[in-house]
Amino acid sequence: SFKHATTFECERAVDVLADVLDEETTLLTGGPLHNLGATLERPGWRLGRWVGQGGFAGVGVMDDVKILAQFAGKTHCQTWNFNGNIKAAEAALASPLIGRRVLASKNVCHGVFYND
Repeated sequence: SFKHATTFECERAVDVLADVLDEETTLLTGGPLHNLGATLERPGWRLGRWVGQGGFAGVGVMDDVKILAQFAGKTHCQTWNFNGNIKAAEAALASPLIGRRVLASKNVCHGVFYND
């Protein structure tokens, strides 16, 4: 029968990331950047591409017809993912260890559009 484990032996995320990230890797993040931020403090690794869900594309950046109702008229809006660890977000956005950055903004990720 299955028994619930009371302890787990696993590697820390920062150790795994520092070991596996390289210039051919794409890392997708969808929450506060605690682990990426900790990895940025380690030497000896690089990341080819980071795709991060966070940030905000408001009025003047997105077409008005594509802005969701809850974001109408807004030019700024806090986002959980980057504000969950501002220091790590700023470090990741500025780091020379990351080759390419692709960001999906909050208002893009909060809606779904269907077509025929």
